[in-house]
Amino acid sequence: MIRKVLLVSIALMVGFLLIAGHNNIAFASNRSDTEVKGHILSVLNNLKKAANEHDIIKVASYYSNNYTSGDHLNKSQVLNLIKDTWKTYPDIHYSTEITDIRYSDNWAAVETHDRYNGTTGKVSDITNDKGTLYSESHSVVYLRRIGKEWKIVSDLTYYEKAIVRYGNAQDLDISFSAPEQVNAGQMYSASISLEVPVGSFAVGSITQEPIIYPSIKPKEKFRTINQNMGDLERVFESNETNNNELVTATVGITELTEDNQARPTVKLKGICIIGKRVNVVPESTFDREEYKITHKENLELSPSEMRKFENPDNIDY
Repeated sequence: MIRKVLLVSIALMVGFLLIAGHNNIAFASNRSDTEVKGHILSVLNNLKKAANEHDIIKVASYYSNNYTSGDHLNKSQVLNLIKDTWKTYPDIHYSTEITDIRYSDNWAAVETHDRYNGTTGKVSDITNDKGTLYSESHSVVYLRRIGKEWKIVSDLTYYEKAIVRYGNAQDLDISFSAPEQVNAGQMYSASISLEVPVGSFAVGSITQEPIIYPSIKPKEKFRTINQNMGDLERVFESNETNNNELVTATVGITELTEDNQARPTVKLKGICIIGKRVNVVPESTFDREEYKITHKENLELSPSEMRKFENPDNIDY
């Protein structure tokens, strides 16, 4: 159940990077410029309204049919993630600050800083309460004007974090460190740091998975977090398949109690789940010499380079 809650909270961020308000943009005095930006903002505001009303058909109308997210998800996949999010967090609230709008002819880009809050619809069987969600992201939404309408065609998320808390982990001071961007195939570390409450001890797990749909559940191996050090670290190798990654830390706070026969028992009293995005930069496969050969007619070549093309067998690879 813990994993399901977290993945849906991340789905929330994938699906709603494009929700926007309209009070933070200073329009230019040029009337045409103002009209274009106003139209773009109107699209995003109407989308926000439809999302808060849980109108998936209306939400879908603002996406281009060939929409592809920065995580390689298509329109259908993102809409399914949105519906899962509404089901898990029925009272979710979205707030967004627009930091910039740019457009050129029929293309536009909107930069946003997004925050979301919500409560799980179901009570946890473990902590006997509802979980609270807080997430934050920074992103760019890309739109294209098709006829008279602006449609969302893609997005790029460069920072993303979600936290879900249950029980006595609501006020737990915990930090989770992971890089925002790595190269494909690069080693990197992720670590938890917290102050374990007096009279309790903590167990934790850190997992890694590609951001894909449907998601692949990684195996969680919980370890006791050192009472004095209060930290846990894992080292991962980023994938080489051009997929961004989700790194997740799960911390359980347990207390030593007694049963009705005065026997010591351990009971889980709180859960904190933190997910962070790690963007993976793919390794370039660009071949300079091959490029020069295939684009010979459009390149300005030096005499020595021209001789290589005239005698390709002499090219030193």
